[in-house]
Amino acid sequence: MDDTTQRLPAAAKTKPLHKPTQQRNTLLRATVAALLAVAALPFGLAAFQIYQARESMVNQAQQTHLIAARATADRIDNELQSLINAAQASAENPLLYEDPQSDASRETLAGLLIGRSRIKLAATLFGQAEATQLIQMARAPGLDPPDLDLLDQLGMRPTLLEVDRAPYVGLARETGRPGLRIALLADAQPLLAALQPRELGSSAELYLLDGTRIERAGGSGSALPEALLAAIRTAQIDAQAVRTEVDGVLTVGAFARLGDSGRVVASLQPAADAEAAAARMRRAALIALAAVGLMVAGLSLLAWRKVLQPLRGLLSLQRSVLPMSAGSGSGSDLADLQATFKQIQRYQRNREAMKEVFLGRYKLLSTLGQGAMGSVFLAWDPRLKRHVAIKTIHLDSVDSAMQAALARTLENEAVAVANLQHPNIVAVYDLVAAGEFAFVVMEYVEGGNLRSVVSRNGALEASEVALIAQLMLKALDTAHRAGLLHLDIKPGNVLISPQGELKLTDFGVSAWRFEIPDLVARGGLAGTPGFIAPEYVNGAAPSERSDLFSLGKLLVECLTGAAQHLPGANTGDMQRAAQVPSFIPERVLKQQPELCQAILALCALDPLKRPSSAAESLRVFAQLNTEGAEDLLAKRAQALGDEQQAFEAEAAATSAPPGGAGTTTRPLPSGRASSTAATLPPPGLSAGVSGDATTRPPPAAADAVTRPPPGQIRPSEQQRDGRDDTTRPPPTAKSGQPGGAA
Repeated sequence: MDDTTQRLPAAAKTKPLHKPTQQRNTLLRATVAALLAVAALPFGLAAFQIYQARESMVNQAQQTHLIAARATADRIDNELQSLINAAQASAENPLLYEDPQSDASRETLAGLLIGRSRIKLAATLFGQAEATQLIQMARAPGLDPPDLDLLDQLGMRPTLLEVDRAPYVGLARETGRPGLRIALLADAQPLLAALQPRELGSSAELYLLDGTRIERAGGSGSALPEALLAAIRTAQIDAQAVRTEVDGVLTVGAFARLGDSGRVVASLQPAADAEAAAARMRRAALIALAAVGLMVAGLSLLAWRKVLQPLRGLLSLQRSVLPMSAGSGSGSDLADLQATFKQIQRYQRNREAMKEVFLGRYKLLSTLGQGAMGSVFLAWDPRLKRHVAIKTIHLDSVDSAMQAALARTLENEAVAVANLQHPNIVAVYDLVAAGEFAFVVMEYVEGGNLRSVVSRNGALEASEVALIAQLMLKALDTAHRAGLLHLDIKPGNVLISPQGELKLTDFGVSAWRFEIPDLVARGGLAGTPGFIAPEYVNGAAPSERSDLFSLGKLLVECLTGAAQHLPGANTGDMQRAAQVPSFIPERVLKQQPELCQAILALCALDPLKRPSSAAESLRVFAQLNTEGAEDLLAKRAQALGDEQQAFEAEAAATSAPPGGAGTTTRPLPSGRASSTAATLPPPGLSAGVSGDATTRPPPAAADAVTRPPPGQIRPSEQQRDGRDDTTRPPPTAKSGQPGGAA
């Protein structure tokens, strides 16, 4: 089965409690009214505005030009700002300036071209004037290497130029290494395309000015009238519409500035043509309004046949299977639908009433974690005879656009992790994604997570902390070598099995190196307050060293037993915390000086004072004693499993129906009770779900995240638990990952 289905117990057929009434058409009327309101209102408003402007066509033309100039200025400014952000992020990337001649530096330059298709050349230059040297260069196929003098002349301000008779925009940025610069060339066609506004008509011309000098013209490039140039010279005005008479012809125009760059977008058009364009807009609005009426009629008929009639049949069937209680519903479709949902919810609260629950071919056994945006289930794979963890998103939690964005996020996460093969990273087995629906099948890890272990036991032994550090550094090294930053390292995202195995999970907020500039440009933070690296909190781009900082905070929590997360923290709280060094009690510092020194190196507030990579830090931790640590961690995980088993057995006995009838037997992993009811974790255990609040950066709303194809930059991926405690603007809340859920 492709969708989640629930087989409810058979019941004797009963007559519907409500007789058909005139209210039966409530749902149809509501549907038609909604279609009319959503589809017709914008066109009605547009038609009203056009007719209201009939007596002031010239003013309307001026406003149209002002809007066009502003929109074009914003579009060009966004293009230039995107290039500036890419150059700034590259200049701050230590992989480029610490060893600019390395393979990693070359791969990072190539990654700029992969991550941003409009960037056609990226190069590192060293020196000034005649002494400038080209260190490394990555360029798109078909672009001949430009002269070094051309690259050397690029400055911090984006410059329009031609290379091989093609338009480009270029700029350079100084890196953290004196004398070393990053130079970028990007395709300027999007800028030139913005100077061709079809909505203004063929007689309109748009100009890109540098001050009052014409830099590019979308038309014949004729001289601009003095009235428009005088307005542009007035620095206090950011945008203005003007009219002027040139050779007896009334002309309208407008201009808008591009931020603080000194550039201006200006438009110009004869007023007669503008009036003709407005008349065409009126005719188009009337035609569109008529088309909307036909479309609403067609959609209403389609909704009646394809949705409302089947829905009524479903309601009738539900009333026969789930008899309505007296007084529920009012006889209308909407009231009966709400009453039916309430009845179904009551049945779901008693899982013994369900015979089977399947998601695809997987048989769901219990809920491992649940939150506002998704859930994680324990399931049985009957084909491969093994337990799995299934992560899904709720289908009724958000609107369809956000639902599709969440589904794409889950899909991208699964694809990334599936390409990471490492014993300390939770494996992905299967992905089912279709439109707004998606679920991921992952490795099921019994036991719990480090957050539960530390909450139950307090500070861990030094050997255990050293072993945790070694295994997590190996996992991070694999991810970093593949080009993936985890960005949410914390105790709740490290699973521990009854055999003492540790596995890193929850790559839900991870990002590829080439995605970092976009991540920073969109704003917001990714990670859990208290574990986010100081440089990221303060607005700089995260790096591999940011993951190392988060791992250091995790190790501090394991070594001291003191929680490091900041529940309910806002940006100001995190910025203040980013100035405070990590604290380890003096007693622990004296007892374990080498371990503490290695951990504090990871927690350095200055990223340059941390180890340069996971591999480098691993060499330090590899020298520390881990004897007996695996057995100790295994015993702690087993103790968590025993507590969970006792709690589930008690919950099963409490929720069993009188006489014990109706119990359904399902395969469960060893160490778990045979209760089929979804249970809450016992107090103090929290089933591996931490209480940290997770923050996420806003998704690139309408577009799916593009992952590099296998063979270029190999993605790594981790399954996220259904809960979330990480930081970002919406969508944030995720369902809880229990102990053992991948």
